Amino acid sequence: MTSSSPSSTHLPTASPRPVQPGVGCRLCGSTETAPLYCINGCSIYKCRNCDAEFVANFTGDAAENSEKFIALQSDTFDDESFSNSSNAGVVRHWQREAQEIDRLTADRSGGKRILDIGCNDGLFLGCFNASWQKFGIEIAPGVAAKARAKGITVFEKPVEEISIEPQSLDAITMYMIVEHLQDPVQSMAHIVRWLKPGGVLVMLTGDSDTFKVRRVKAKWHMYTPPVHQFFFSRRSLEFLFKSCGLQTVHYKYTYGGMPVSTFKPLRLVEHAVGKMTAASPINQLPLYDHLYLYARKRP
Repeated sequence: MTSSSPSSTHLPTASPRPVQPGVGCRLCGSTETAPLYCINGCSIYKCRNCDAEFVANFTGDAAENSEKFIALQSDTFDDESFSNSSNAGVVRHWQREAQEIDRLTADRSGGKRILDIGCNDGLFLGCFNASWQKFGIEIAPGVAAKARAKGITVFEKPVEEISIEPQSLDAITMYMIVEHLQDPVQSMAHIVRWLKPGGVLVMLTGDSDTFKVRRVKAKWHMYTPPVHQFFFSRRSLEFLFKSCGLQTVHYKYTYGGMPVSTFKPLRLVEHAVGKMTAASPINQLPLYDHLYLYARKRP
């Protein structure tokens, strides 16, 4: 679980480097695509068919990208939006998320099993009571060790290399993970097989089709290729969910701590307004850019 920040290596330019015309969308395969930005030497294209944005000219391999992801996690592990256990607001946030998953799985009898993909140090899984059997996937060795110390069973491998019994999990969570995947359709099909019919999958990622992103454009903090390979909207995520047998239950938008303005007084106002809207019905409007989607596996 990580949220990346702009840096001196994040240099948007007016137009991307040339790639072959009609480049195929890496999510749906359509050639109805158009260039959007060039950032860090990576050409980002937008698909008119499924609405996904994707890195079109990535030539590295999965291992190289994983190494960059681990380095990024090391830099951002203490980000207050995700893993700062000394921040009472952060802890309350994850407790509320755990309560929501408890509610969505209330019909499940006996002990329940949950997998958090990108579990970091296990702060979120620690919000579930002892009736849950807790598993995590975490490729960053340092934080994986911290999660194990909390009694969580941790797999320290990429999703594609992990074997879990099909239809054995009641809930799977993926917070700021899907944007890192090389092949989201293949990876999600692999992951969804682990869910029981009617099981719950919760995903958090940035939404590229929001007021905030339209305002900041190429300076959006999620535009950090090649570490981030995809940039989703709610429509493109719905396409991905449908392709792997998931049905959306509900969704919400939240403030992720990355303000639009660089003017400090306005940043403070944004922060306050963001916290208020996150806890109100307004959270279904695409104002802020952190999108939570809650889905069930179709029978």
